[in-house]
Amino acid sequence: MSLQSFLDVGLSLLLLGSVAIGPINAQVINAAECGATAPGAAFVVTATANPSASCPNGSGVVSSSEGACYTTSNGRCITDGPDTYRNNERCTISILYSTRLIANQVVVQSGNNDFFLVSGSATRLDTMNELNNLSLPAYSTLSWRTDGNNRRPGWSLCAAADRQCSPRRPNAMFEVTRAEGQSCVGGGGPTTAIEGSCFTTAGGQCFTGGSSADERCTIQALHDTRLVVHNLSLVVGGTFSISGSTVTDDSLQEIDSHLIPAGANVSWASDDTNNQPPWVICAAPACALQSPDAYFNVDDAAPTHRCFGGGGPTTALLGTCFTTLNGACFTNTPIPNTQSCSIHIRRNTTLRLAGSSAPMGSIFTLNGVDTPLFNMNGVAVEEGQTLMWSKTQPSTSSAANFLICATTESPTHGPTAVPTPSPSAVPTTVHLSASPTSAPSTLPAAWPTAAPSGVPSARPTATPSATPTATPVVPTVATTAAPTATPTAAPTLVPTTHDPTAGPTAPTPTVAPIAATTTQSANAPTNALDTSAVGGRRRGGSLDRNCKYSRCRSCT
Repeated sequence: MSLQSFLDVGLSLLLLGSVAIGPINAQVINAAECGATAPGAAFVVTATANPSASCPNGSGVVSSSEGACYTTSNGRCITDGPDTYRNNERCTISILYSTRLIANQVVVQSGNNDFFLVSGSATRLDTMNELNNLSLPAYSTLSWRTDGNNRRPGWSLCAAADRQCSPRRPNAMFEVTRAEGQSCVGGGGPTTAIEGSCFTTAGGQCFTGGSSADERCTIQALHDTRLVVHNLSLVVGGTFSISGSTVTDDSLQEIDSHLIPAGANVSWASDDTNNQPPWVICAAPACALQSPDAYFNVDDAAPTHRCFGGGGPTTALLGTCFTTLNGACFTNTPIPNTQSCSIHIRRNTTLRLAGSSAPMGSIFTLNGVDTPLFNMNGVAVEEGQTLMWSKTQPSTSSAANFLICATTESPTHGPTAVPTPSPSAVPTTVHLSASPTSAPSTLPAAWPTAAPSGVPSARPTATPSATPTATPVVPTVATTAAPTATPTAAPTLVPTTHDPTAGPTAPTPTVAPIAATTTQSANAPTNALDTSAVGGRRRGGSLDRNCKYSRCRSCT
């Protein structure tokens, strides 16, 4: 039985003894009034008659003003209302997950004239004992009908608060909201085969199922993502739908790489003969971050686009189309299948056809104009534009592909401070200076000089010169020829070779020598030492050094 039959707004014509139940002719409620299904809801009233109402999607009928039956407690309970029920009421209630009924009240006309049916079964249920603790599988239906007389107070049924599912993981991408044979409620939905025919794995990054017949599952995407099928070659016996639209039947190819928004529902329904291994579908990993200097990024690629966000696919494993050289070029995966992709232009440039093996039927579309591949060379593109590419005819060669790059600026005469995002077409020429500088520069030159300098520089050069210096300069080690005539203010770096001075120098510079008296002989030298000035005396015609100062007692 297909999923649509569970949510059908009419009851099938049943012959039950002398009582016939006709189809429900219901007026469809405005879609805006249906509302969203509450988290943890067990029931949805999809259609009623007397009064007539139908809301096959979302929360269903939720008040007595909308229909003969409705849900309460956020979909955890169902009732026909607080008053006595009407004649000829009809209700169809869809069971969202496997549960047990708790009968709070069941007061209906006896004699099987007002009763419930489970999934169209011929067994009529009309007592507290029959309905209390009744197990209902996920995707089954509970139908209610009354005859034309003897109205009663009615009924109120709730889902048992059975075992809770494991809590949802913080980074989960999917949650199984309904599954055939589901045995837990709330949380992050089933996470094992024991809890449901479909369940999440890898902390909610993947979901799996499809291993048995008559499976019914609904999986909700918690974030925007792409679907990645891990066993593409598997032929499945069933159908996938996304938000109500059929995507694939007995094949996984169409659902692979499918982009789905947060909140979208993926539904799976296996046929009654399915006996295939289980399929596994996961959220695509994040694409690499976009380079700030990129010219292009691939927004969408088919049939393969196996990463999400970022700068799009950057390898053949991730996409039918992908960028190379940090977004300076883009190319296609060389496969013979029909292919397509969209390339987002991030910077103004001129396209350069860097290589091609002529894929058959290869067409580019820019601003609504179709252009063959070989005419793309020299086409100017602007930031914000989208370039579409498609190969509508399968190629006879699996190697048929293209490579298109951005035309970068001309090469610089010297190296730039920051490397360019992609190499230039022509290598940069290295320039050597014509001749060495006359004096060493403050900083080493960027390039070595053609010949060594005549004088060694103060510091070694950053790069050795092309040829060695002709004559190395060696510092002298010999002392100076003679000491200076007068003491220097600071000591010399190298000691003199002559005897030390006659006496130590004073702490302060010496005063000028005293001029000779007028009675002095004209032939006497002008620089003769006046012994009276220093209190010394001569012995044997020479100055006694021990009597240099007047305080020497041996000189008295």
